[in-house]
Amino acid sequence: MRVLVVYCHPVPESYCAAIRDTAVEVLRGRGWDGR
Repeated sequence: MRVLVVYCHPVPESYCAAIRDTAVEVLRGRGWDGR
C-alpha cells in the first residue's frame, strides 16, 4: 500500500513533527510505501 503524509509546520522540532515521524515509522514498519 502507499501513503502520502502531508506535513506543513515551520518548526522541525514541533509536536506535529513528532507525530509525523511516528506515523511514518509505524507505517513503514508495517510494509507501507511512504512519501
